[in-house]
Amino acid sequence: MDTNKIDQLQLVLGEVKRLATLPSVALDQLKTACHLPTNNIVQQFVNAPKVYELLKGYATPGNLLNDDDLTVSIQLFRLLLIHFSLAETEVAYGTVAELRSYVQQNIFLKPYFNIREDLALFIIYLEGVQKSSWEHFASHSEGLQSEIPVLNASLPFCKVDLYTLLSLISKIKEQYPVSASYRILIANSLLNMKGDESLRKAVLTSIDTFFTKPEWLEVFPYFLRGAINNELELFQEQFQIIVTYEKNHPLAECLYALAVACPEDEAALDFCYNNIKTKFDEKAMTAADYLKTIIARNWINAETIAYLSMLSTTSRDKQELVFLSDILINNQELHYQKEWYRKIIQNIIPAPYPELVANFNHLLTTYVDKDPKFVYRLLKLHFIVNGANNFLGDPWNTLPDADLTLFEESLLDWFFTGNQHIHLALHHLTNNAPIDSNKYKLSQAGLSFLSSTDKYYIACKITGYVYDKFVLRELLFSLTACVDKTHENDPIRPDQKGPLRQLKVTTFAKAK
Repeated sequence: MDTNKIDQLQLVLGEVKRLATLPSVALDQLKTACHLPTNNIVQQFVNAPKVYELLKGYATPGNLLNDDDLTVSIQLFRLLLIHFSLAETEVAYGTVAELRSYVQQNIFLKPYFNIREDLALFIIYLEGVQKSSWEHFASHSEGLQSEIPVLNASLPFCKVDLYTLLSLISKIKEQYPVSASYRILIANSLLNMKGDESLRKAVLTSIDTFFTKPEWLEVFPYFLRGAINNELELFQEQFQIIVTYEKNHPLAECLYALAVACPEDEAALDFCYNNIKTKFDEKAMTAADYLKTIIARNWINAETIAYLSMLSTTSRDKQELVFLSDILINNQELHYQKEWYRKIIQNIIPAPYPELVANFNHLLTTYVDKDPKFVYRLLKLHFIVNGANNFLGDPWNTLPDADLTLFEESLLDWFFTGNQHIHLALHHLTNNAPIDSNKYKLSQAGLSFLSSTDKYYIACKITGYVYDKFVLRELLFSLTACVDKTHENDPIRPDQKGPLRQLKVTTFAKAK
C-alpha cells in the first residue's frame, strides 16, 4: 500500500466525519440511498446515482465523485455504510471475528465487504471516530490467518503502540513461522512510521526491547531503517549509540541492522562498511555475520572480492556457503562473466548441503543460455561429491536443448569416468530429469577416439545405471552406431572379436 492510498483514505474518512455533521433529514436521505441494494461494484467506483446526487449537493470533493458516469468512490461508499451501521450502536466490537460475524448478518453490508481485507475499513473507522483502536483489535488477536490480513491492511492508517505490534509479531511467528503475512506486517509498520512520529520515536528509545526475543531481534533491522528514514545525522547518532551500548547486546545483529538502516549516501555507506570491517578484524563478528552485512548493502569491492574468493576455497560451513551463494545471486547480472565470480561458483558448487540446492538451481539455470559449457562443468563438480543427492534438477528443463552436442559429449564423458558418484547422478538424471528419451545419445565424435574395451566399459555402466528402458535403448543404439559394418545385411561383422562384438550381439537381440 503506497502513501497515495493512505492519503486518499484519510481524505475519505475526513469526508465521512464531515457528512456526519449534516442535519438529520439530510442524513436520513443519504442513509436510505446508501441502503439501496446493488451489486454493481467495479474496481474503483460504485454505481449508486442517488448517492452521487445527494453527495454532489452536500459539496463532497470532486475527486471522490465521477461526474462522467455518476459514480461514487467505493471507499467513500463503504465508509458511509459503516458509519450508518455503527454510528448509532453502542456495541463494542473487540475482535476481527466479531466484526466478520456482524457483516455476514447484515444484508446491506455483506455485498460490499466480501474480502477479508475489506474489514480493515471498520477498524480504521472505529479508530477515526474514537470508538475503538487498532491496538485493541491487535491485542485481542491470536495471530490467526483469518485476522492477520485485516490487521495488516488497517495498520498504516492507525496509531500503533510498539509493544502491541511486537507482541502481534510474536503471535504470528508462533502460529505461522514462514507466513508471508509476517513480512507484509513489517512493510506496513514501516508505512505507518512515515505518518506516525510516535512509533519512530518508540523504536529509537526502546532499542533494548528488540533484544529480548529472537523474533523481535529478527525484525529490528527493518524497524530501525523505518525509524531512521534515510536521515544521515540520525543514522550517525544511532550508530554510535548502538555500537557503544553499555548493556549486553548482540553486536553482530546490531551491526547488520545498522547496515540495513544506512542511508543511501556514499559517505555514510563507506563509514558504515569501514566500521563493520574493523569489528570483523577485531574478531567481534563471525565470517557468517560479516557475509550477512555484505549482503545487506551488496558491498562488492576489491577488499570483499578478495575475501569472498579466499573463503570459497576454505569454508565448509553451511551458513557461510549459503551466504556466498546469496551474494553470487545478487551479483549475477553484473559479474557473471568475471573470473572471480566463476571461481567462487566452482569452489562452492560441490558443497553437499540441501540448503544450497535452491540457490544452485537458480545460478545454473540462469547460466544455461549464457554459457552451457560452464554449466556442464559445474554439474560434474557437483556430481563428483553429491552423486544423486541434492540433485540440481532445474537446469535440465532447458540445458540439453541449449546445445545437444554438448549434452552428448557430457553423457559420454560422465559414463566413461571411473567416479561412482557421477554414475549415481546419471542414474537419477535418466530416471527423473524432464528430458525426452530420444535426446539421450553419446557423442559419435568422442566415441571414435575410444577403443573397443573403452566402449564395452561404457556399455556396462549404461546397463548398470540406466533403468528407463527407452533411455537405455537410445544410449546403447548410439554406442553401437559407431561400429563399422562390412556387410549391409549383417550388422555383426564375422571377424569382430572381443567384448564389443558381444555387446553388439546383445543389443541387436534386445532390439528384436
